Amino acid sequence: ALWFAADRWMASQFLRMQPDIEAQISKPLGHPVSVGSYRGLGLQGFSVGPVQVRPGPLDQSTAEIQRITIGIDVVASLQRFKPVLSVRIRGTQLDLTRNDQGSYWVPGPFPEQGNPPRLDLLVRFTDPARIRVVPAGVSLTAAGWSGIRLDEHRADGSLSFVLPERGRITVKGRGRWVRPEFELTTRLERLQLARYQGLLPSTLPLQMQGQLGGNLR
Repeated sequence: ALWFAADRWMASQFLRMQPDIEAQISKPLGHPVSVGSYRGLGLQGFSVGPVQVRPGPLDQSTAEIQRITIGIDVVASLQRFKPVLSVRIRGTQLDLTRNDQGSYWVPGPFPEQGNPPRLDLLVRFTDPARIRVVPAGVSLTAAGWSGIRLDEHRADGSLSFVLPERGRITVKGRGRWVRPEFELTTRLERLQLARYQGLLPSTLPLQMQGQLGGNLR
């Protein structure tokens, strides 16, 4: 009975807050966002979806997430003496289309800085995200995680991109966005450069050939 009551309460709260959530996400993304419907309360938290990001006024790129699950990481919360939310993302598809100015995604205005909540986020892809770059004809997948400490203005994370012909890019980073300071470590493996010629604007006098690999910090 308690579980059913909690589930119904979460559903009613989500319906009440849904328009405001969509508006708050749409502004910095620069694209209209629909969050979808409440998908129920489970052992890992409550789920919503699908989340759709439609074409914006300045570019035609889109994104879709089948399900987002949000819960409380009890162990991490006890260790850090503050709430830690676990955010699990499943079924991500990102389609990037370059506009006439050469940009794939034009974001909106960044929200004004206020006092962020004393809250940490642990964001994970539960399955690889699929990314398609149009019209370059490049498809890849991405997997990884990110930890965000809102009250400390800090974040860290790791992403691994699997590219065509066994290419791979691994990026690990950490930093802060107030008095910006970032540290990135990137490993490149077997990047066949000619395949990515279509990523560059046609007006750029650059011809890519050969294979690229190495470490960058």
